[in-house]
Amino acid sequence: MTFSKGMRQFSSGRDRLYSDQITWPITPMIQAAYYAPNQEVARMIAAQVLETYQSQYPSAMKSFQDDWEACIAYLCCPAVHHKRIRTTNLLERSFLEERRRTKVIPRFFSEKSCLKLIFATLWRASQNWQGVRMSEFERQQLKLLRRELGLLPDGTQDAVGLKMQRFAA
Repeated sequence: MTFSKGMRQFSSGRDRLYSDQITWPITPMIQAAYYAPNQEVARMIAAQVLETYQSQYPSAMKSFQDDWEACIAYLCCPAVHHKRIRTTNLLERSFLEERRRTKVIPRFFSEKSCLKLIFATLWRASQNWQGVRMSEFERQQLKLLRRELGLLPDGTQDAVGLKMQRFAA
């Protein structure tokens, strides 16, 4: 879930916040939690928001609390990636581009032609990630994250580690 979607849910509850005077102190606090440097700080700020506004806006705070973990999931990745991964815009844009391209083609002659079109769209989307530089520290952070998620067993090395060993040799 993106921050803007969370804010729409937050403001569309039964106890909608109509006055700018009321929403002004809430919005910066929620934004501060969402843009926090790590999950611990984000949780602390979110707890303050809940404590402050739970009694005044119970349904809005329930909506805020329900989606909170999904909103801050990006914070477990390296900080240099936060700007690119905190929303799903890149993925959504790829889907929209795919729909746009397939509208002009009424049907595909083969599965291969469809796969070519999908590959071209995803290739173009991947070009947006070409500017992301990763240091060895960030590679290690990602390796640890993969291990925590169970995607990389403890005794094995990932492809990045093997490539780095080959490069060093």
